[in-house]
Amino acid sequence: IMISAAVMVAQRRTTFAAAFIGARTGGRPLTSSLQRVASSLPFLRASSSFEPTLDQTLSAATYVKTQLDSIVNSGRRDLPSSSQQEMLLNDLHSIASTLLEYEANEKAADLFRYSLQEFDPSNVAVRERLSAALRAMGSMAESARELYRVIHGLEGEIQSRDQMGMIGAESGESLSWLYLDLGGLIEEIRPLPGAGSSWDAGIATEAEAPNVTLDFDADLEDGFTMSLDDDEDEEDLLEDGQGVKGEDLSSIECYRRAISYNQGNGSAHKRLADALAIIGQHEEALKEFGVASEFLPQDICSATHVFYGKNLEMQQKKEKGPLEMVEGPASQTLVDLEWDAQCLANKDEEAMSKMAAAFERDGVVVYPGLIGPDDCDLILQLVEETMFEAQATSYADEVLDFTDETRSAANRVHLALPLKGGHADAVPVSVLFGKLYPLLTRILQCSENEIPLLGSGFMRTSPGAKGQQLHKDVHHYDRHLPVDEMPEGASIIQGEPRCVSIQLQLSDTSAGDGAMGSLEVLPASHRPDAPNGRPTTIEKAVKDPLLRSNGVIPIDVPAGTVSIYSSRLWHRGGPNDSNDTARTFAFFTVTEPNSLAPPGLIHTMERQDVGKWRVSRDGLLQQKAQEEEEDDGMKGG
Repeated sequence: IMISAAVMVAQRRTTFAAAFIGARTGGRPLTSSLQRVASSLPFLRASSSFEPTLDQTLSAATYVKTQLDSIVNSGRRDLPSSSQQEMLLNDLHSIASTLLEYEANEKAADLFRYSLQEFDPSNVAVRERLSAALRAMGSMAESARELYRVIHGLEGEIQSRDQMGMIGAESGESLSWLYLDLGGLIEEIRPLPGAGSSWDAGIATEAEAPNVTLDFDADLEDGFTMSLDDDEDEEDLLEDGQGVKGEDLSSIECYRRAISYNQGNGSAHKRLADALAIIGQHEEALKEFGVASEFLPQDICSATHVFYGKNLEMQQKKEKGPLEMVEGPASQTLVDLEWDAQCLANKDEEAMSKMAAAFERDGVVVYPGLIGPDDCDLILQLVEETMFEAQATSYADEVLDFTDETRSAANRVHLALPLKGGHADAVPVSVLFGKLYPLLTRILQCSENEIPLLGSGFMRTSPGAKGQQLHKDVHHYDRHLPVDEMPEGASIIQGEPRCVSIQLQLSDTSAGDGAMGSLEVLPASHRPDAPNGRPTTIEKAVKDPLLRSNGVIPIDVPAGTVSIYSSRLWHRGGPNDSNDTARTFAFFTVTEPNSLAPPGLIHTMERQDVGKWRVSRDGLLQQKAQEEEEDDGMKGG
């Protein structure tokens, strides 16, 4: 069974970004399958013009599965497929997909698995949906197993069709997206060095990239294992000579295969580029980002990497170590992280040094009420204008939407915050950076007058949004060296450029009940020499960020509060459990001058703003185009 390009484009949305479907649409009209089921279920029939609730969808699933069970029990399953059976299976798959939208992932997986086990184990489209559900559940290894089965089945089908001269371009496109998804799963199972919680030693070539061992049987039955230990003996799966040996695959190899099946897959070029940047292959990474930007002209990440790629030679010459730190253990309460906003306003040298030392130890400092109510209202108005424009254009290219790339994106909106145009030309943002400039120059250890602004965006977290998984925004990119407790041979290169995130809270979350959610941070997790930076500590916090003993601190603060944190600090957005109140915040990213754009980050900015803005002692400055600078230089000469 071949998967059409159109079907795969729709399907990869759930696989590539599980649980993102329906984040903005709000309504779930009855599908044709649910409408058919509604004719037999009175409670659905009565509300057939409305979207089904989760309970109604679950009841519909039970009804359809009961009908299919009767076919299985009667023995009619082994007969040529009837129109009734086909219709019921289509209904089952449609309902399971609806459950994915509701994030009822385990139930959806059960339905897809039932279809494969009881009716057609060779249906690669259904198996791909099963992989998507497993990924949404966090069962990454099992998801990769099922996805690899899909790829193996589809490649076998393509080989057969190729022999008959029936191969089509859509087949290559489907496999390209499948390999892209498999690469992403492998990255989550075996992160590239520096991308996960451990401080792994760097690697010299992509051939050394972490891989997983994938084995399968020819009939796609039970002969599949995944080995995550390089020194573990592989299980012998071949019985009676009928098995087919699998292979070792790294995420980078998957991305290269995705490109081989479809050279025009800009997303594959982008993911390959990011992976190469993570392992330090910057020159080749920049080439791939350049290719990605040609196929994805509106992609901000690729454009950002290409723009700052001119700094490659300058970055390689940098050697900067950590700043002097405040002595003592990492902060354990929000009060420990907070500083009087007046300290920034006074621009006192001694106070600035103390704040920078506190940042070096904890990786985060907080300034309650740094921005006044009037300026917050102006920025909120800019947010509302941007959201209105986005909705009016149905999130077309005119308003770039980053929501699908966001962790736990359901009930979240993630857009770029315009810096030119809009309300008062974003003057309050410029005022903010004028206040932060003296501290930022110390944290970034730069004496230059201007600091590159890599990102400008905002996020709105609506009621029902789930808490994100604890994560860091960038890979590598900070000052600190490993310590004796690190694995033998581990090393973090001293002098890697520092990237800093700035979050401006535009909603009051100071009630302290956590109902609206907030930024949550694990202080000192950016440092391998700190207890909170050790892999075991980070992994505990990732598993249960709400357990107080794991060290994660909610930043429950009034509107106007600014938090500055290392982009390598582990953090997350908390859940919004309120009934009717959304939380809105703006965020910005800066790095030291003459640096490459860091890998791993969702670079958020309007297309025309990429590379055009810098932070100075006077606030935001718009950088002149290169041709204008050259013209000015000629006039001055």
